[in-house]
Amino acid sequence: NANGYTRVQFGLKGTYKIVSARDIRYTPTRLYIVGQDKIPLHYDYIQAVIKLEHITAKNLVQTFRPFLSRYGRIMPLQTQQKILVQDTAANVHRLISLIKHVDFPLTKKQEKEEKESKKFRRKLRIIEAKNPAVTFHKKN
Repeated sequence: NANGYTRVQFGLKGTYKIVSARDIRYTPTRLYIVGQDKIPLHYDYIQAVIKLEHITAKNLVQTFRPFLSRYGRIMPLQTQQKILVQDTAANVHRLISLIKHVDFPLTKKQEKEEKESKKFRRKLRIIEAKNPAVTFHKKN
């Protein structure tokens, strides 16, 4: 891994092929479901599905991209409150522990602020729809 290569299980158990880490996105890797499967602790690339309890998948993906390795990927699974991560198994372990620190329920105050923010954004969209000449800057 330190030299930019990774191994991928190929065919029979215990048989591997060595591929460039930058090409890992084109190579099928083993899929693990966090909470169901035991994720090994090594530097081979894997895919992991992580279920989120409270934080939205979209928000988490945007926040956690900097924590991936060079060729790691993270994406939300839109139909569920889950994310798919492709990275080294060691980094997936690290990401799981980080997610545990941010995936918690909102406080009553945060829920109230979120509702008010949604109301305000809805009002802005209505104003923009009624008068297309008026547009507001949108934050990313």
